[in-house]
Amino acid sequence: MNWPSKKEIAELREKYPQGTIIKLIKMNDSTPVPPGTIGTVTSVDDVGTIHCRWWNYPSSLGIIPNKDEFEIIQLDDLRKEIFEKIRDKGYTYYTPGRCGKTVDMILRKAIENERRKLLNCHDGYFDDSPKASFWRIVNDFNKMIKEG
Repeated sequence: MNWPSKKEIAELREKYPQGTIIKLIKMNDSTPVPPGTIGTVTSVDDVGTIHCRWWNYPSSLGIIPNKDEFEIIQLDDLRKEIFEKIRDKGYTYYTPGRCGKTVDMILRKAIENERRKLLNCHDGYFDDSPKASFWRIVNDFNKMIKEG
């Protein structure tokens, strides 16, 4: 096994800082994290493994660059996907002008709040499944809309 150099580790840490959102495409492991799983990077260790807090999978498996396949997910892309799910469920909200902020701005804030919650929860009592995350975002969004 060729271990990465200190320079390569530094480059990985710069490319995948804590809080980066990634989507797994394929993991080469005997018990892999399922494809499509989204995670938040928590660290890059001294051998170059990218560790994540998986949103919908209880695993501590890290990603090995050049072995596993994954992509960085931008918050805007995640926001669009959640916004489409909210719209598809038939939710209607106040018009953007009514609360002084656009619906899009409020949704961005709700997603950012959820990202922080997922990054900062370290006990086993927090439900970090995609379904729970989705509903926390929707509830946070509704609360911010009502508060104006």
